[in-house]
Amino acid sequence: MLLNISGIKINIRRKGVYRFCNAFLVASIMITAMNERYRGGQDLIIDLPADYDIQHVDWLAIYCYKFRVDFGHVAISNVSSRIPPYIPPQKRSMARARPAKYVWYVNGVLADIYLKRGVTYTFIVEGGADKSTYDFYNPLYISDDQFGGYAKLSNEEKEQVTLFSGSDPSRVSGRLCLWTNDDNVDESQFSTFSEFRKVLRLKCETDKVSRFFRFTPDEKTPDTLYYQSYTNYNMGWKIHVVNELPTTIADFKEEPYVYEQWLQTQAVQSPHTSSTWWRSPLASSVTLLVAALWLF
Repeated sequence: MLLNISGIKINIRRKGVYRFCNAFLVASIMITAMNERYRGGQDLIIDLPADYDIQHVDWLAIYCYKFRVDFGHVAISNVSSRIPPYIPPQKRSMARARPAKYVWYVNGVLADIYLKRGVTYTFIVEGGADKSTYDFYNPLYISDDQFGGYAKLSNEEKEQVTLFSGSDPSRVSGRLCLWTNDDNVDESQFSTFSEFRKVLRLKCETDKVSRFFRFTPDEKTPDTLYYQSYTNYNMGWKIHVVNELPTTIADFKEEPYVYEQWLQTQAVQSPHTSSTWWRSPLASSVTLLVAALWLF
């Protein structure tokens, strides 16, 4: 791989570099992405050109631009004529992706989804369509990238993502349905999520409509995909594509979740209406409505 600093190409030899992170070699401040996998624990060997020495480099850093995470960096200054084999880093930070402010709720839970090959599923999307704010503009798409946030990716990064819900990941954005919780409620007092969810509140916009798309996994579909937000990282999670739906998962339960029914069970009087609906799978069904997706 080559890094370009002030017009000088620098070769970096390594076994792999993580695809969404950058190496910054700063002389006159030039940034070039390292687009292969790097999982740490390996040496990065930088081969400088014969006419370009260490005196031209001020900083060396491994930095994940996507999540604004500094894996570690060193300042290269006051270099003597005798270069040591190792310069201790001045600073290190944990490589942790920041959690999303909101996440997708699928039929009322933050779920792993199981889809059966050969069956067509319909996704009802209610994550917000307000383009004036990133928080509440969340088109849903399916891909092989576990992080999401397709709109924030560079062209180089987008080339490494395979889309499975159509060529335009921004096309399906519905009205906003948002779960909220009471700040005075202690979440730790609940032994199960089902109990905790009973104290949550769901509210949907009335001046916008839901959007949906259909998806049919087949024999060529990978075993693991991800449902994500077009504008925000880490909002969704896994889709397991299987030949037969599992029967041994303890919490694997079909649970229709309709907004109007929720209002009735919570004894909430509200003028809001909803077109959100869910149909339980039938043996003879060809099209199933698998999920209504809201934010929490």
